[in-house]
Amino acid sequence: MPNVQLKVEPGTKLKLTLRTLELFYNIAQTFNRRHWKIDRMCKRQEERKEEIINIAKTNNGLRGIISEKDNFDLTVSRSVHNVFDQNKLQKRLDVLNSMGLIRNISMSFSFCPTAMPEEHLLEKIQEIERIIKKDLIKMGVFYELVPMEINIKVDEKSLNKEIDNKKIKLLPGTKKSEIIWKVLPKKHH
Repeated sequence: MPNVQLKVEPGTKLKLTLRTLELFYNIAQTFNRRHWKIDRMCKRQEERKEEIINIAKTNNGLRGIISEKDNFDLTVSRSVHNVFDQNKLQKRLDVLNSMGLIRNISMSFSFCPTAMPEEHLLEKIQEIERIIKKDLIKMGVFYELVPMEINIKVDEKSLNKEIDNKKIKLLPGTKKSEIIWKVLPKKHH
């Protein structure tokens, strides 16, 4: 086949029939053409999605369109997702806990085990777990031992109520709200 080259691992001697070569070429050509067409379409679709979201954002209350003529129903929805700054929450930990606003606290830790001989690593990890369990029991804390990383989950509804009632004040930047937009097309029936 003119102007066509096969990619082959060095040292390999292929014995392809002309039929197999033509089949491979045709499938690869179709696959490649579709790949780039789909890629362009995905980029254009993402641009259209952003345009739809921008129109909905600038036209307060607009949440979609239905066309019986063209058989489609497009819904634009938004949701708010709150993200809490864990370091700032930790600074208010005692207040949050005294108000019953903490659902749970998970903790994890990591360490570099290279200083320990390999055969003693499991023993060291188990020893760390025993020490933590022993101290938690002494403090009267119910625990479920998982890898340690401090991550505080708060009762967001109650926390917001306490903030609104001015019973607690979080540090600036503790809570950030992210608006998530979705565009859901479907056929109209």
